[in-house]
Amino acid sequence: MKLLALERKNVHAILEAFAPHTATEGLVPQKDEVDYVEAYEIIADSSTDRARIGVRAALWMAMLAPMWMGIALCTMASLPIMDRARIIDRMLASNTFIVRELTLLLKIGAAFALMGSRSVRARSNYDRNAVKRPSDPIVLRAPVRERPQVSLPLVARTSSPGVV
Repeated sequence: MKLLALERKNVHAILEAFAPHTATEGLVPQKDEVDYVEAYEIIADSSTDRARIGVRAALWMAMLAPMWMGIALCTMASLPIMDRARIIDRMLASNTFIVRELTLLLKIGAAFALMGSRSVRARSNYDRNAVKRPSDPIVLRAPVRERPQVSLPLVARTSSPGVV
């Protein structure tokens, strides 16, 4: 999906707010360590047409959140990262279903972006069990049995009901 410059700037700002690099606890990515825009584009390009509309709607909803929430007349990219994070938290706790769900869709995109970064995965120990050790047993799947061939009786259709 081709993003406008405004959308590209805001995708980074919004997805970055789910895991701010200025946070003091948890898995904190370093500034510009994660490519949020690429992750968003991969999600959008891999989606169906209907889902792509939802992904873009989520972006615009979050991008304009400071305005429709009555916080400021600007987009998310204009705000400091911790203010963006607080707005995202409010959207995730919203009483409005569509706001919560579209924000969760963006949160999934942020998670994909974070796990797409090797350095973040290494710090989180996510891949610690990914390497198969030689001592692990090899498990073979049982062979699939062939289905028996069953022939069904042929029923002829005629113009008279009940006559074969």
